[in-house]
Amino acid sequence: MSSWNQANHHQNNPMLSWMEILHSLTKIAALCMGGTERKQHLCVFAGIRRRTRIIKKQSCLLWQQTTDLAQWARHGVSPTITRVLREDSGNFPGSNPTLLPRFQQHLAMQKSWQAPKDAKNPLTKTMIWDMARTTRKAHQDSDSAAIYDWMVLGLSTGARRVEYAQTCRTKIDMVWVQLDQQQPPSSQPYAFIDGDFTFLDKNCKQLHGKARANAAFVRIRWRTQKNKNNGETKLFAIANDARMCPVGAAQRIQARSERLRTKCPVLGISVEGYITASAITTALRACAARVHNIDPADSSLKQYTPHSLRIGACVLLYEKGKSAVFIKDRLRWKSDTFMDYLRDTPIVAKQHAAALARE
Repeated sequence: MSSWNQANHHQNNPMLSWMEILHSLTKIAALCMGGTERKQHLCVFAGIRRRTRIIKKQSCLLWQQTTDLAQWARHGVSPTITRVLREDSGNFPGSNPTLLPRFQQHLAMQKSWQAPKDAKNPLTKTMIWDMARTTRKAHQDSDSAAIYDWMVLGLSTGARRVEYAQTCRTKIDMVWVQLDQQQPPSSQPYAFIDGDFTFLDKNCKQLHGKARANAAFVRIRWRTQKNKNNGETKLFAIANDARMCPVGAAQRIQARSERLRTKCPVLGISVEGYITASAITTALRACAARVHNIDPADSSLKQYTPHSLRIGACVLLYEKGKSAVFIKDRLRWKSDTFMDYLRDTPIVAKQHAAALARE
């Protein structure tokens, strides 16, 4: 039985199992993407499980939708889903790989009574200062020293994990990049590599070799990024506090990469291999436990992950009263998504209290 006939067949069933609905919607969505049913169906599942480049965007969307659907159906509202499928079955097939309009409406209603996802906690300046203290005597190429440098740089750049770290010590996440329209695209590391950091003096003249020690600025290039503005560059200036200085951190990262040169010149590296998300998570949670006096067994520490870095960069600028335009520009957002990264911090609370003071 084809997917289309299978969906129509379900109209006669008073209730569908959540697995049947998930499977049918997956096959129908595959048909909507064009091409033969078998080819697209296999590609969808390959994209979901292996995140292949073939239809990565569509498969991630489909994965989220089917996951929500499975959770919804599992809680005993299958008749509702069945009714939605039955009433909107005439809308298929379509050209847009999304779920039914009526089903999208029901999912939107679901958000009104669902608890929000756990918000990750931000990396703070206090945590950076603690890392500076604890890594002072560490070897310059150690994992702890490397992670500290990336946390310092990230609090200025708002770097995403994939831009500087890997998922394992020996494998690099690759992506297709085409910065020059005259040249074909090539497979390159997603993370920063040699050549992405350019050091400049106070007159913005390039510095090389040992002269980089006199840098006043560092220009960082994102060859590829989530907002699709590939090749974007941002300039960062030297800071008064050496513990928080993005230029100093970039200098140490570049020098470390040159000392530990590998076949693939990624900058996120230590003597133990490539910097990993798990190592960053461990370091952040240990730091948060020390700074905030949290029991290491406390589940609240799970709110510290590599994404705490980007959240911390956003919160830092917000606490300093920077405008939305400034935050979006410096941290490379094209939309107002940064609003989801704002947090209720003591500094914000004090600013609120100051607004209530007598004139």
